[in-house]
Amino acid sequence: QYFSLIYSYIFFFQAEDGIRDAQESRGLGDVYKRQVHGDTQKHQMDTDLTNPTLAEEKQSHKLKRLVQAPNSYFMDVKCASCGTINVVFSHVKIPVYCVNCGNIVGKPTGGKTKLTIGSSYKIKH
Repeated sequence: QYFSLIYSYIFFFQAEDGIRDAQESRGLGDVYKRQVHGDTQKHQMDTDLTNPTLAEEKQSHKLKRLVQAPNSYFMDVKCASCGTINVVFSHVKIPVYCVNCGNIVGKPTGGKTKLTIGSSYKIKH
């Protein structure tokens, strides 16, 4: 039991970096102190990350934008046959029918809604 206690004591106090020399570890502070700071010029990036353009914001994922916002929205869709205005979600999962005449106003595509030919829409804000 005494031998296993000494063995575990020696095992836990080995050097952190895998070197098993008698030299004492100097820690990370010495590594940072040895870095050369002679180049004091300011380096500029090709793109400004704090002020992206509108096109860059639209292309980025909805969770990686500066202000997180969904890609979906609601629309007022005017039926091509009867002229009734229907409220339609931009990413529907089932076909949308007109409230008045019953014709199909929009079809699901797996992404944005495909509106029927002749119908017009306005995005609600």
